Amino acid sequence: MSTRADIKEDIPIVLVHLGSKLPRYLRDNLKYLKSFGRPIYLITDNKNVEKRFTNTGVRTYFYEQTLQEFAAIELNTTHNLRFRDGFWAKAIIRLMALESFMKHSNSTPFIHLESDIWISPNFPFKLLQSQNEKISFPIESVGHGIPSVVHIPSVKSIENLVNFVRGSIAEDSSATDMSILYNYAVQFPQEVNILKTIPMLGDFSRSGYPNKLASQITCKLEDEGIFDASSIGMYFTGEDPRNNKGRRQLFIEKTDSFLNLKSSSLSFKGNRLLISKNGIETEVYNLHIHSKDIRVFKLSFFRLLVRLRYYQSKKGPRRQITYHVVTRRSTSLKLSILRNLRKLFLVNQKT
Repeated sequence: MSTRADIKEDIPIVLVHLGSKLPRYLRDNLKYLKSFGRPIYLITDNKNVEKRFTNTGVRTYFYEQTLQEFAAIELNTTHNLRFRDGFWAKAIIRLMALESFMKHSNSTPFIHLESDIWISPNFPFKLLQSQNEKISFPIESVGHGIPSVVHIPSVKSIENLVNFVRGSIAEDSSATDMSILYNYAVQFPQEVNILKTIPMLGDFSRSGYPNKLASQITCKLEDEGIFDASSIGMYFTGEDPRNNKGRRQLFIEKTDSFLNLKSSSLSFKGNRLLISKNGIETEVYNLHIHSKDIRVFKLSFFRLLVRLRYYQSKKGPRRQITYHVVTRRSTSLKLSILRNLRKLFLVNQKT
């Protein structure tokens, strides 16, 4: 167990998992991230999860305030906090956990990745480390800042954000981590470095976003790479099949996204992942694997998958059945039916 991050080497990568069940995609991602040879931390609020990573090369930090923060959010939210083990609340609490970790880590800068974020073998760690004292993250669309990749350079940077988070959840019952990050970037531009998400060339830009954001989210140089907030990963690897009755939807654009992905494709050149359109190639530093497709976290297999997606994308949108999700849904349905039948039987017995 690590309660203090004694970090002196390269900038560490920090993930957060609040809850008991450790998903397969997170376990596989942690194995993949270890290949980068950098300190890897998992923030957890579960002792069993913490013990699981003893002597694995993944360091842990135990966060103790989940229940307290959950109760505060529960007082003023319109979101269903039973959804996926408190997903909406824990997405926000994750930011408080990052603040706690920073304060116990000698104020060491770090990069936070969401658990389903794949990073390229050519990921620009030095680029993020060279940023100023502003906190960095991408914006997907109006109202949606995405903590897919977050560079946290100092205690002050995360303290300022968390103070804004607390004010937001007290004032707005519909607030989410995404709306809060977007509003923070817009209201306090001096505190935020918005990561580039749109290539300079190739007709990737979709009209409709505020002019003030245009220069911040669009690359200035032809050879400048981009970060994926969520749309690229969702387009090429699919949306979470749990949202679509076990079906993984591919090559479907998010119409509210700033990024226009129509007629685009992915390919590898060495260790660089490239997105192409109209003959223009741009490097992509990460992908948001919203589908939780664990094959992505095995690089040799992912290279083959990217080639397959190249040909599939030419045929337009498609849906794939993910049998493990369908089976799980079927099992849950059967258990629900059995529980209801048992209740009905007991009621009949009493009458």
